Amino acid sequence: MSLEEVTVGPPPLCEWIEPALREIAGQDPLGLQTITTDRILPGLLPGVLALSVRARYFSVYSFLLRHYARSGAVADNAGLDEFMRQREFEICVAANLCPRCDAPSVIGNGVGRPLAASRPGAYERQRSIKTQLGGYGLYYRGPMEELGLVVRRGQAMVGDTPNPIDLLQKTPRAQQLADLYERSIAGTQWYLKWMNGVDPVPAEVLEELGHVGCLCRLDEHPDERSAIADVFLLSPSPERVEPTKHRQRAFALLLDLATDEPTVLESDSSFRHAVVSTFTTSPLDTDAAGEARARWAAVVMRESAQDPLASIWTSFCRAGMAAQPFEGLTSAELDDLVRTRLVAAGVVDFGSTTITCTPDTPCAVWFEDLRQATADLSWEDIREAAEDTGDALTGLAAFLVLCARVPDGDAASAAWAEVARVDGDRQPGLARMATLVQRRLHLQASVAETLRWAIDNFIVSVHETVAMRKLPDSTFRFFWEHGRLCFVDNGVWGFDMSGLRRAALASLASDLGWWTRDDADRPGVTDSGRAVISKVFAR
Repeated sequence: MSLEEVTVGPPPLCEWIEPALREIAGQDPLGLQTITTDRILPGLLPGVLALSVRARYFSVYSFLLRHYARSGAVADNAGLDEFMRQREFEICVAANLCPRCDAPSVIGNGVGRPLAASRPGAYERQRSIKTQLGGYGLYYRGPMEELGLVVRRGQAMVGDTPNPIDLLQKTPRAQQLADLYERSIAGTQWYLKWMNGVDPVPAEVLEELGHVGCLCRLDEHPDERSAIADVFLLSPSPERVEPTKHRQRAFALLLDLATDEPTVLESDSSFRHAVVSTFTTSPLDTDAAGEARARWAAVVMRESAQDPLASIWTSFCRAGMAAQPFEGLTSAELDDLVRTRLVAAGVVDFGSTTITCTPDTPCAVWFEDLRQATADLSWEDIREAAEDTGDALTGLAAFLVLCARVPDGDAASAAWAEVARVDGDRQPGLARMATLVQRRLHLQASVAETLRWAIDNFIVSVHETVAMRKLPDSTFRFFWEHGRLCFVDNGVWGFDMSGLRRAALASLASDLGWWTRDDADRPGVTDSGRAVISKVFAR
């Protein structure tokens, strides 16, 4: 073997760099969900997030925050992060070892559940999840702040400097939660010997913790349960009286609806149906219960009317991807796509009724047929028909019918209008959406022209704006370029409704003993739940 010197060439003209755009799918391509989740629900349901679903975590985290502050450890959120995530992991394993439940909604289940199932003799110390401050930071810190339990880092002063770490409030309500959880686990080996260590934790130590500290054991600690209930139902300060009232009414509304229709405790669909149907029987009521129904009906109506747009979105994206030439579609070619692919056979089914049209059928004539065919169907029936069928024409039909059902200002209470008038940055709220649709129905437009109008106004222009604001993350499914609409293969699917945090409300209410299941597994409101209804709605 011989060696030969290699001649080094000139430097390259350019170097490889990271791409300027990173293609991701995005979660809200039409800017619809943000109106509900960011603008409406924080006012209707402050202190409850979609994933802050277990009541006992509020006392668990109160205890952990105070314990860390008293431990003499480094007073910063980096130290708190390590402590919090390790304790979350241990509590997760303890819950999975609890013989009473299957540990639903326990933070760290992705790591802790399979480990617990393997039944080792001891558990190595590790973190619950990857997110900083764990489930506390991700799901519970915001609610605990709203409920007057914690002070975030930098939100208060320690001498002349901002507090460098999240702290438990020194108020009686916050300290009581920490006291009561600490009392419940005070006799365990985990609390006495293992909580602050670094060695692997013996399985029997976490099994013992699960028998008293599991999230499912709150009913065995009535003082702790009562204290958590008070945190949700009582205002932490004079400034939070109004938000507390809305939170009280949300719990009371769910329980009140469940006294007549227990399935609202289990089903978003049943909840939406019950809210709208009870509101429409008395839309002008102004007592506490009437105002709660009105506000929640407005947000349910808005979500129900927007959901058919998801059917139009998915059908439009798929049809565009299939039909476009290399350089995209001109406006005239888009018109043809709407006529031949989206309206196509012109068949819509609602229940047992079939309504037909052609692309050139006057929309006013078609709409009248739709209105008669859906007269006996509920809001939820119509929304579900669009969701189940998933085609653009059924989506347009449901969208038009539901928008036409939206009450005008004189037919509903001020509480309803307050929510119905909430607009987003790029999408109209319920009231303005209904007005736009009703104006459109008075024009002499065909079905195809109306579908193209809906696509232009609620799909194309909005999506381009939403995606543009997310650059350099590219979430585009299509964009206009040189007079042509170019479709991008970046994933096409519908988007889920927000759920209105019903599941979180129901889970918290169950933990607090306001409803339970009988021997046949049927849900039902308890005496304490009925007491909440009576107190909040003054019955």
